[in-house]
Amino acid sequence: MVEVRTKTGAVKIKTMFDDTIRKGVVSMSHGWGRQIMHPEKNGMERQGANANELTNDLELDPLVGMPTYNAIPCSIHAVVFFH
Repeated sequence: MVEVRTKTGAVKIKTMFDDTIRKGVVSMSHGWGRQIMHPEKNGMERQGANANELTNDLELDPLVGMPTYNAIPCSIHAVVFFH
């Protein structure tokens, strides 16, 4: 697990390395993630990540006027679990 951070937000995602992707590039699927009822945990469980948390809808592409959804500068941080 890692946390992907932009100046707008952060999400935690499961990762894998892929030699076919250019060095220094992070690729993640677009999606909202979801919360589902988990009966064994007596509550809600979060699955996936909302990639929109990393974008800023106030920073618009000057040519088309749409928010930037690609090529967003980010940093990657290891998620440490304590037991």
